[in-house]
This record gives sequence, C-alpha cells and structure tokens, in this order.
Amino acid sequence: MKKIQLIGLALLAAVTLSNCKKDAPAGPTGPPGNAGPALTGNLKGHITLWDQFNGRILANQAGDTVSIDGTSLKTTTDSTGYYVFAGISTGTYNL
Repeated sequence: MKKIQLIGLALLAAVTLSNCKKDAPAGPTGPPGNAGPALTGNLKGHITLWDQFNGRILANQAGDTVSIDGTSLKTTTDSTGYYVFAGISTGTYNL
C-alpha cells in the first residue's frame, strides 16, 4: 500500500512540476546580437575642459556640443559639462 502511495505522490509531483514554466522577463526585446537582445538606454557623461596652464575650467561649460561619430546624433552640455543621449541602442560609440 505504501508503494502505491509513493508512486502516486511521485506522479503528482511530476505532473505539477511539468506544468510549471518560467515567463520571459518583461521589457524591450529585439534581434539577438553578440551580447543578447538589442536594448535602448541613455548614454550620460561629463566633459572636462582644461586651460592652457593645465588647470581645470569649472565654470560655464554650457552649450558645448557632443556628437556620436557616424551618426547625426548631437546634444549639448549643461553648465557643469553634463550631457545625455536618450533612447539610443546598445553598442559601442565614439563621441
């Protein structure tokens, strides 16, 4: 009798586990590449300006243009030298 109960319990566990599945994570998807699916994000950074005496310029860095080579993408810096390219695809870029 115990043998039948153990077999029944094993079958129940096998059926229960076979119906489990892991859902794919939510979020953007795209064609897989070398590092996985193509995603988008923001590229952020700071520029640093130096004077002719090798001193860092800290004031008024607003309006400097930053562009991505090989594209028409451009952005400008704020007064601290901060810039953002929003919603660009994953990849390697030269600024």
